[in-house]
Amino acid sequence: METCVKTNPAAAAIVKWITPERERDAVIKLLDEKQLSAFPYLGMGFLWLGFILASQLRPAFRLPLFVLEAAALAAAFSAVPPGQPKWIAVTAGLAGLALCDAYVYKNHGTPPHEGAYTMAALTVMILLEMCEAVFSPAMAVPGLVLARAVPLAVLMVSAVRVLFHHPPHLRPLGSISIRMLQFITALWLAAAVGVVLTSTPFTPQLVPHQEFLFSYLPIIS
Repeated sequence: METCVKTNPAAAAIVKWITPERERDAVIKLLDEKQLSAFPYLGMGFLWLGFILASQLRPAFRLPLFVLEAAALAAAFSAVPPGQPKWIAVTAGLAGLALCDAYVYKNHGTPPHEGAYTMAALTVMILLEMCEAVFSPAMAVPGLVLARAVPLAVLMVSAVRVLFHHPPHLRPLGSISIRMLQFITALWLAAAVGVVLTSTPFTPQLVPHQEFLFSYLPIIS
């Protein structure tokens, strides 16, 4: 007589949450048929997530976008001297973006979604920097520099992705056309470049708190 194992609702909810939308129903159906307990269910769910990401990394990769993202991340971390800490941060950001593209392959949303994808992807970099700060402080980007570089990276990379990575024939967002959205995004990208070029390594200290002014004025402009 076979023993029927009831699927743990919490485990099912976690697996449903982490599985990409296109494959979600198939993965949930397959795991439910196996009648697994909570931990094997979670383990199989994460294993399927790994298989899905691995299978979609190559088709989701676009070299021109990768080069532009690398340039944007390098510019955002321009205050960090060339060396291992800088390139570790840039590499972690690119890895997070590649995984994010694989996760949402063929299911990209509207341009605002690209900003959300960028923030989610750069979380990989932030977590890595936190681990480095604890276990290998010499390899970590200084905290204040990271606090400035991450918002710049989010702004610049999301701008690059909106300008060069939106799906074709995307409907306008309300009354804003894609062309207008690209124009506004280009202005934000220019503002971000202005922040980078007016940061401490490029300009002498002329007035108190000028770092805040140089960051704030281009953004609100």
